[in-house]
Parts: sequence; C-alpha cells; structure tokens
Amino acid sequence: MRSGHCCNPSSYELRYEQLTSDFETEVRKLCAFLQLPWHEAMLAPGEHARAKGFISTPSYSQVVEPVNSRSVGRWKHYERHFSEALPILKPWLERWGYAQS
Repeated sequence: MRSGHCCNPSSYELRYEQLTSDFETEVRKLCAFLQLPWHEAMLAPGEHARAKGFISTPSYSQVVEPVNSRSVGRWKHYERHFSEALPILKPWLERWGYAQS
C-alpha cells in the first residue's frame, strides 16, 4: 500500500473503447497509474499468451488475439435483459455515454 493512501484509495477509469482505439497510450497511462515498470511486451498480450503454450480457458482463441473493438457495443444485444435494472444503471449509462437514444 502506498504511503498516505490508506484511507483514500485511488481508482483509474479505463473505457474499453479507449483501450481498443489507442491501445499503447492507454496501457502506458494504466501502467503509470499502477506505478509498474514499462515493458514493451505489454503491447502484445496475445503474443505472451501464445508463448505460454497452454492456456486452460475456453476462450483461448480470443486470448491469443490482439486487443480489438469487436465487443464494443455488444451489451446492446442483451439490453432487454437489463430492463428491471435500467433505472439503477441509467446514471452510469449516461455518465459513460451509453445512454439510450
């Protein structure tokens, strides 16, 4: 725990849309926030996963791919399932620009 931060935890907001549109910039900002040393390998998580040889996850084919934007907006397909929760979620949808049209 960093000194002076015990009672005021820090948070970092990273939108997936930002990550997919400018991956390197966003990874560098996140790394700086976490006070981690920079490694060029952070820019190629799929290559790292492929180099491991075995990954015990059903999503192996996705894990080894580069970060992409195919999932952006995918939540809209399930929006009807959130109907009861939408009044609670609405402030967050608006805050992050996902408000319904």
